[in-house]
Amino acid sequence: MTANKTAAPVRISEFMDRDFKLFSLYDNLRSIPYLTDGFKPSQRKAVCGMLMRGENAPEIKVSQLTGTVSASTSYHHGEGSLSQTIIGMAQDYAGSNNMNYFVPNGQFGNRLCAEAAADRYIFTQLSPNFRKIFKKEDDFILEPQYDDGDEIEPVTYLPVLPNVLINGSRGMGTGYACHILNYNPEDLRLAIIAELQSKKWEPLVPWYRGFQGKVYRNVTNEINPNQVVFEGVLEVVNSTTIKISCPILIVIEFNSFHDSISHQHSIFTVAFTITKDPLLEIQITSHTDLHSKEFIQVTSHTSIFID
Repeated sequence: MTANKTAAPVRISEFMDRDFKLFSLYDNLRSIPYLTDGFKPSQRKAVCGMLMRGENAPEIKVSQLTGTVSASTSYHHGEGSLSQTIIGMAQDYAGSNNMNYFVPNGQFGNRLCAEAAADRYIFTQLSPNFRKIFKKEDDFILEPQYDDGDEIEPVTYLPVLPNVLINGSRGMGTGYACHILNYNPEDLRLAIIAELQSKKWEPLVPWYRGFQGKVYRNVTNEINPNQVVFEGVLEVVNSTTIKISCPILIVIEFNSFHDSISHQHSIFTVAFTITKDPLLEIQITSHTDLHSKEFIQVTSHTSIFID
């Protein structure tokens, strides 16, 4: 195949103002969630495809559901990406979804390793959580979209609580990115009621279902008042042994320790027990000493938008 040498040249300014601008806009629409329902287009298509099967439909292989969603909602991208979207909406370990809208039947990942099994080996179906946030009574007012005359997913779904805050979101487009942390649905409900009643309400603190550590605002940080501290759990067993549960959002690898390390991981916790030789006792005077060694603390922001 020879290159087409008859194509007219395109000026760089013309390419940037036309093709690249259209790509950037579409990239941002795909990568950053819509605030109304908190979904990216692929997530909205996954929900629509699942509902088309029937809310009480039995479980289905993720690989089969990917094909169903792709065909019924005119998904124009790789099915591998759609499969990962479905898996992400089913994950329920601490640090993923506070309310997963699909049921994870199989190995959908955990805190230590978010990678799921191959989509042909795992199954899913609609979770009862979905109708707790997206009421069936609102379906008839959803604005439909059409592709080549066929009805596909609506422009947006209508949650009774801000889904974008319940499960958070991360996305990186062209020139823009976002990172929104998870919040407790009950805290959101109470804050919304207080706002509707013109009452004061305390600033929300991020919350991750199943996380056993602490999450709090760093009120001492005057430069960045939105800074949030995630603190793991630390237990000093004796002068040679400590137990550490890692904070949310990160996994700590203790590669610098040449001692006995045992693991007590679960779906909600990444935990280690570190034992040193009695002749090399751990010098611990308080938990603060261990914090300063970056064992169990990590900081983030309540929301990050970059442009």
